[in-house]
This record gives sequence, structure tokens and C-alpha cells, in this order.
Amino acid sequence: MTTTPNKVERELHSLEPSAIIELFQLHLTAAVNGVDQVYYFHAGTNQVSEAIVFDGDTYSAVPIEVDGFEVTTKGTLPRPSMKIANADGAITALLNAYNPLRAEVRRIRTCKKFLDGESAADPYATFPVEEWFIDRKATESRDVVSFELASKFDL
Repeated sequence: MTTTPNKVERELHSLEPSAIIELFQLHLTAAVNGVDQVYYFHAGTNQVSEAIVFDGDTYSAVPIEVDGFEVTTKGTLPRPSMKIANADGAITALLNAYNPLRAEVRRIRTCKKFLDGESAADPYATFPVEEWFIDRKATESRDVVSFELASKFDL
């Protein structure tokens, strides 16, 4: 996906900027995970608690918390964590059906006004798309599943 940082930068510096929306794609492949499937979800924050559409793909609202994406100039690469709500057992079912290790997680950040159906919809108006891979399952409970992510260079 091509990025258009000028549009996003202009929006963030406007007098009334649109909310930043974080979108996530979980890419499972037959070669690594046993199935070719992409799951689309967003955290349901910034007053957007229903499914949304961006670039023609529908992203389900799923409570998710991510942190550790900060890039530093010190020797080690970041190892972000991703906690996904498991209240309905959907993540446990996914884990039981497929091995998510080494599955790709794409983090896409855009502004609400660039979502499909908005007046300024633009699938290219994003921050640079980040690509991470599930390195390990850190915890799993009835309520939440936590993954540790790694860069391609860190696998």
C-alpha cells in the first residue's frame, strides 16, 4: 500500500484534526500457519465502536491493546505486545484451529476522515504501514490473549 504522509500530516496539523484510527490485519498463510486467511480488526476506540471499512475491507471492532512500538536508536529492536479480548472465546478458537506463530500482523494508522464512507475517504492516506510477526503467545485466559511481536529481522 502506498502512503501519502502529506495528507495525514496536514490533517494532524489542522485546527480540528480527525481522530487517529488503528487498524490491524492478521495474515495467516498455508505454508506457515496451515491456512490462507486474513483477519481484519480495530480497537473500537475514538468513538468508533462498530465495524468500519477501509480500502474495501471490513474491520471488526475488537477490544485490543498494543504497546511497545517505539523505535529507538539503541541496539535492540522493539518487541511490541498485543493483547486481544477473548471474552467470546474467538481467539482461543483461532489458536486451537491454527498455529499463529510467525503470522504477520500489519498495523495501519489513518485518520477517521479517510475511512470508506467518509467525505475524504482515501485508502492511501496512512502513516507508514508497520509489519510485525507473532513470535510467541505470552498469556491466554478466558478474557484476554497476549502475543509478543517481533520484526522480520528478529524472528
